[in-house]
Amino acid sequence: MKSRLLARQHDKYFRAALEYQQVAIEFCRYLLPKPISTAMNMATLKSEPTTYINSKLQECFSDTVFSCQVPKYSTQIYLLIEHQSSVDYMMAFRVHEYLYGVLRRHRKQLLKLDGDSKPETKNVLPAVYPLLFYHGQPSPYPHSLDLRRCFYDPLQAMSFLQYTSIDLVDVNKLSDDELSAWSWFGPVALALKYGRKKELIDHVACILSKLYRVKGDHNAEELLRLTLEYLIQVGHLSSIDELLKTIEQQLPEQVGRVAMTIAEQLKQQGRREGQQQGQKEGCQKVALSMLKEGVELAFISRVTELDRSEVDQLKQQLEKSDALG
Repeated sequence: MKSRLLARQHDKYFRAALEYQQVAIEFCRYLLPKPISTAMNMATLKSEPTTYINSKLQECFSDTVFSCQVPKYSTQIYLLIEHQSSVDYMMAFRVHEYLYGVLRRHRKQLLKLDGDSKPETKNVLPAVYPLLFYHGQPSPYPHSLDLRRCFYDPLQAMSFLQYTSIDLVDVNKLSDDELSAWSWFGPVALALKYGRKKELIDHVACILSKLYRVKGDHNAEELLRLTLEYLIQVGHLSSIDELLKTIEQQLPEQVGRVAMTIAEQLKQQGRREGQQQGQKEGCQKVALSMLKEGVELAFISRVTELDRSEVDQLKQQLEKSDALG
């Protein structure tokens, strides 16, 4: 359960960071193949929906999808960026499932336009470039990203397929110097690289100091806040006080001042949430006592200020406990 929660935190941070245009542009500029990145008009880079309905009417979720115009060829390209903090033997299959979801959505949009679309674009599919961004362990990524490896095919029936392996960026294999040279995506990549490692505190100053645009730049300040929240949630930190001490001692004053303010706000927020959680636990204990006395559920909800659904759930838990005991 804990590992799944951590995976969600990594995914949320990665997706949220790429919502900043500057971060997304740097990601594409430095991590996509040069023939693709140089042909793209980065000013047209646009985030696309990442939820698709498959043939069984089930929702499928990819991590990040962008569209971008390619002026030289009067077309557009889709970028399908999958983030992984853990390994998945069937990753190649998953990525291809999402890839066809992107194409299916594009096709449906064209059919809606119908008369407005040109025949030469209506009857062809756009290119989709998939990329796996990985920052987990073990490293390097241990499984094949060739779709053909996902099949048991002793007769070589699928040998004619010309699939190539999905491109992979393993952030563990990128040097700190290289990442530090990137103004926007660099701090994000460093946070993902060291977020779960025991030596995180040694890299905090480096990660945060790269956001040197903080003064007067709302996006940089928001990215700084997002990164701090991520490091506090997933990182090997003994306490926020340890983080505050590091910020005070090692960060440039311009960045450190903002980082200290954000860290203090997060610390206060944590205290409030802890107090609220304590109060809620107290109300639940009162509700359980009243349930044992047979008090009416609506009355318990009014007295404790718990939602009726919460009281119903507590009643079910009590009944289950009595049945077992």
